[in-house]
Amino acid sequence: MQHGRPSSPTSTRRELRADAHLCHSGCAHAQLARVLSTGTLGVDHVATPAGHDVAHAGTIDARKPAGFPRDYGKTTWDYGGFGYPELKIEATKQGKMWEAKIQGTSSKDNPNVDGIATPEGVYDLPETEQLPGPDGKKHTLKVRYAVSAANAAQIRAAEQEHINDVSRAYEITLKAAETAVNAKASVTFTAPTKAAAIAKAKKAVAEALPKKLGANPKTWKAMLVKCAKMTNQFRDNRPNDTHTFTAEAAANDQDFDKKRITYRVKHNTRLGKPSAAIIKL
Repeated sequence: MQHGRPSSPTSTRRELRADAHLCHSGCAHAQLARVLSTGTLGVDHVATPAGHDVAHAGTIDARKPAGFPRDYGKTTWDYGGFGYPELKIEATKQGKMWEAKIQGTSSKDNPNVDGIATPEGVYDLPETEQLPGPDGKKHTLKVRYAVSAANAAQIRAAEQEHINDVSRAYEITLKAAETAVNAKASVTFTAPTKAAAIAKAKKAVAEALPKKLGANPKTWKAMLVKCAKMTNQFRDNRPNDTHTFTAEAAANDQDFDKKRITYRVKHNTRLGKPSAAIIKL
């Protein structure tokens, strides 16, 4: 605790943001808002085909990210961890006509969409601030962050929202394509030519899916990536940054005897928007 109070008690405030692919490390005076990233989210990798077992993504470890305090939470995934549905069509000639049949397919949610979230604790930062003390002189104080149990639960909840978003992206792209393909797998498409029969089969799949997906597996993959990235766009980046936390240091958090200032993370009232309201084609 502070020994005595400043002649003009003040509090200092920091804003903690969860910016995808952009980390801010504040270094302004204590009286100014300071920006630190609380989540570098969505580390992208090139998609490659994977297995086809059904699984659901998401685990969260309670530990500080390597980039702390720039990162308070972090969620990563690899697009190669998804199982991608295929559109394979076999065509055979039956008398004067051609018959096309769609082969069944499968997909898989990525079981390796994982998060880490800062647990409860008080954390020393490798930085200092200059503040006027009770004696009217400026003092150099070491900076600390206090993360309460409630804060830690919210940071964890924020990472879970990202995990849920990526799973939602899978459901409306790859899973939807799998369902559409398998729904047409029992149908025989007949036409005078091989090309026409195959075209009818593709058209049936396309009509069973939203126009943005169509009947092209490459488009399904591209839309998965686009939708997964929405978790950063709509949760971390301004003006939608619901994963923004603030931290404040009251006058009694400025300890001039121990030469430190403690910022206390505040409750975030903007969490909780469902994935279905954010992740859309």
